[in-house]
Amino acid sequence: MARRIVVAGSGAVGASVAYHLALLGATDVVVADRGRLCGGSTSRAMGGVRQQFSTPEEVVLARESIAFLASLGGSGRFYFKPSPQDSGSRLWCCPQWEAEMVTFNIWNVTATFESRFDPFRTLLGNAVVFPGTTGNYMRIASGFGLLASNSVSFSMWFKTNGAVVSQEMIATQDANIYPTGASNYDPILYIDNNGKLRLGYFNGDTVTLVSTPNVNDSQWHHAVAVCEIDGPGTNLLYLDGSLIGTDTGTFTGNNRVSTWIGAGYGTSWPGLSGWSFFNGAIDEVRIYNRVLTGAEVTSLYNKSASVTSGQVAYLSMDSVSGTDQSGNGNNFTITGSLSLTAGIV
Repeated sequence: MARRIVVAGSGAVGASVAYHLALLGATDVVVADRGRLCGGSTSRAMGGVRQQFSTPEEVVLARESIAFLASLGGSGRFYFKPSPQDSGSRLWCCPQWEAEMVTFNIWNVTATFESRFDPFRTLLGNAVVFPGTTGNYMRIASGFGLLASNSVSFSMWFKTNGAVVSQEMIATQDANIYPTGASNYDPILYIDNNGKLRLGYFNGDTVTLVSTPNVNDSQWHHAVAVCEIDGPGTNLLYLDGSLIGTDTGTFTGNNRVSTWIGAGYGTSWPGLSGWSFFNGAIDEVRIYNRVLTGAEVTSLYNKSASVTSGQVAYLSMDSVSGTDQSGNGNNFTITGSLSLTAGIV
């Protein structure tokens, strides 16, 4: 029988305890408070994290707190939004954390607040960490790839560890060959050895679209690659919601039967000389069998709406499973040792 874990107090400490319990797999965590959400000392704090303490443990905790706050990336997903009235029936702390006003007695204290964590969608969500070493990747081996006769769009969030090396994030091949590499391949989304984001594809010759800013800065970025087959052949590269590259020329990679995440093979594109493996975190991978519009790319970047039309694969990356959550059964297999970290969505 599953046991409920009750955390007394909804301030910074109580919220942190409940959050990390959920990350560790606890499936029924309740935060109880006798008053308003964060209505105690947390509500009177100035928001700073002091660094001077008398014990090593407290110093380490303060440093880890700073790192955690920095990882939020200003996404606006960690916030408290009290109801207009103190006695309101619902409070929302963040999209993954719902609080309902209830009354019960615990330890002789009447509590008027209960918060329930969804263990499958924790406070920040997760992202999958790829170590950047040989043999660590996700792959779907057959029956998927780029659908013949259809245009295709790839959307993903990524954050590198800062290394200035070539690393592929999404790639395709016409065979499931590792470690030798296939005869025909497209690196799609990759970072070159100068830290630039590139869209690499073949249209009779090797072509790349490239970003102006570096993206190997250990910050979260959103990338979308659009490769058009069933139209005039316009191929597009978006970075953080903005269109940064356009090329006209029909994409010929529609015979690729193998799609890779976190790895890829290439020898003719700038910065690539064989296999390369991504070193960092990847979140929210979406693959479509059509061209995404600029408005849809903006929605995905702003996280304001989920774009599902034409979506043939969706990996939330909240777990190291490779499970396709689009409902199409296009599951990816895991090879090597991948792990989790706080995500962007």
